[in-house]
Amino acid sequence: MKFIGIFLFALFLSIFYVGKAQVQPESYCSHLMDSDFTQGRSIHKSNHGNYTISKVLAHLKTDVYTGYLDATVTLSIKAKKSGNLAFDLHNNNQVEYVLYDGDTVPFTHLADKLSLNKIISNNGNHQVTIKYEGNPSTLGSRSYQLQHHNGVPVLSTLSEPYGAKDWLPTLQQLNYKTDTLELNLTFLKEFKSAANGLLQSRVEDGQWATEKWVHYYPINFYLVAFSISNYEEYNYTLNLREGDLFFQNFVYPENIDFERKRIDTTAALMHYFDSLFTPYPYMNEKYGHAEWEWGGGMEHQTMSFMGSFSFDLIAHELAHQWFGNLVTCGSWQDIWINEGFATYLNALGHERFSNEEGFRAWLKLLKDNAMRKPQLSVFAYDTNNVSQLFDYSTTYAKGAFVLHMLRKRVGDDIFFEGLRNFLTNYKTKGFATTTDLQKEIENASNLDLNDFFQQWIYLPSYPVVNYGWDGTNNQILLSLTQRSKIDDGTIFNLHIPVKLKGTERDTTIVVNLVQSEQKFLLSADFLIDDVDIDPENEVLMETKLVGAPSLYSSNFIDVLPNPAHSKLVVLSRSRSYLIENLGLFKMDGEQVLSMDYPNAQRFVEIDLNDFSPGVYILRTWYKGTERNARVIIK
Repeated sequence: MKFIGIFLFALFLSIFYVGKAQVQPESYCSHLMDSDFTQGRSIHKSNHGNYTISKVLAHLKTDVYTGYLDATVTLSIKAKKSGNLAFDLHNNNQVEYVLYDGDTVPFTHLADKLSLNKIISNNGNHQVTIKYEGNPSTLGSRSYQLQHHNGVPVLSTLSEPYGAKDWLPTLQQLNYKTDTLELNLTFLKEFKSAANGLLQSRVEDGQWATEKWVHYYPINFYLVAFSISNYEEYNYTLNLREGDLFFQNFVYPENIDFERKRIDTTAALMHYFDSLFTPYPYMNEKYGHAEWEWGGGMEHQTMSFMGSFSFDLIAHELAHQWFGNLVTCGSWQDIWINEGFATYLNALGHERFSNEEGFRAWLKLLKDNAMRKPQLSVFAYDTNNVSQLFDYSTTYAKGAFVLHMLRKRVGDDIFFEGLRNFLTNYKTKGFATTTDLQKEIENASNLDLNDFFQQWIYLPSYPVVNYGWDGTNNQILLSLTQRSKIDDGTIFNLHIPVKLKGTERDTTIVVNLVQSEQKFLLSADFLIDDVDIDPENEVLMETKLVGAPSLYSSNFIDVLPNPAHSKLVVLSRSRSYLIENLGLFKMDGEQVLSMDYPNAQRFVEIDLNDFSPGVYILRTWYKGTERNARVIIK
């Protein structure tokens, strides 16, 4: 055991990430896909909700080389109302018998539904024991998968969203959690297991070993998991604000020397999230990782399964222990609460431990991904389409970017206060919806955010904003138009930062675009050279410049004095525009002066003594760009 402090790892990360940021996130959370529900398998979600399961006591004997499972599972249930008793369990599992409070009861097992010939009474507490066996690994699903690393088997489970029933009797619903989980895993003794909670014991008997894992926190069935292989452990203690936390990692022997340093980045991220939000939710047990063969990760409660140990994947899966595990999405339609938050907390990790350039690059990547599928909304209306449910562009990237916009809308202090309130107020219930999140941020900010959530969460698309501007000296007229990317008629309520650029300094003004077309008169206390819309890429919109200063505006160059007599000074006020060529023209187009400046100049002086009084057009060029001004000679 060793202790690693926050300061050491903050220093390590600040050195490692300065000047660089991994701006292409790998596949995040692994989950079951539409392909896992083919060949007659249906996406089955329970409608038998007349009871809850308070405790799961599972004895699972597995053959790690074949995947075969011999199981006895006892479920402690509490009836909510009288009715038939049924559980979700895939038909690939052959049920030998079922006991109800110790007595054998008849049952039917059809269409992944195990129905007992038993009526439960209201408010009764009972125990149901189910003995079954089979080989879930033959289903062709990732819910219970036998794979290999370096020629060695690894047997892992993955149940999100609808796969727990493939290997465990469940009540496959999101609106409750079981209070206690005990997994007794038996396997060949050359292997180790990783699972939820704490390892209480390991007993070896001949060629077999049985490891007992117990988890005493509320947990949903899709977060229950185990993995078995020839793991080596890498463990130590993290000192957090509420005490010491056991940090346990199961890594393939061939990778452990390389992965130690990468795993160590967890320490600084854990301290950061633990201080920024509520304390780590499972302080009495642990946090850890188990290596597996899928490309991404899965945030199994207290034990994330990891396809790699990159900074981004570590941050994302750790974030889920708060957003997804402590407070779980109230329905699969609200899955963005799990994945959008985890993705944004990954970005916050870059903001905290990278430089500003790296964080901005990460935000730009999120924005680009969020705009790939404008036809989809963040709120998942079709929960039977699993691929759409976990679509990276919408559920992950757009969900995360919307959270960043919400942060900018209400301010940092209120945003994080609202999130802490959200976690605190819903941790007992264990579930929350988009409506619940909106309420908490509104309470913290005292703002009506209905338009914000409606346009960014419940509706698809994003705005296309065209802009143009004109003006002189320290004042401009900004013209904005907007339309929906999918042309569905949506008019967005947008708070758009506008940067006014001067020679020596800049200023940013936020304008509120609420109509299809609006104009804004903007002023600064300096000469305005240029205008930049949303310079930090903080609004989910596509922008296009369609109008610059007019031909005869002196917005980019000054001519002094004007009217002029004998001399004229031409001054460029843009830091990026100098004068390489200059021409003076009469109003009929006749050119009366041509000057070249091989070394481009910021200002030049013209002798006017040889020119007749009148109105002229002064034209300047720099790298092919032309700027003009009207000149009066007296």
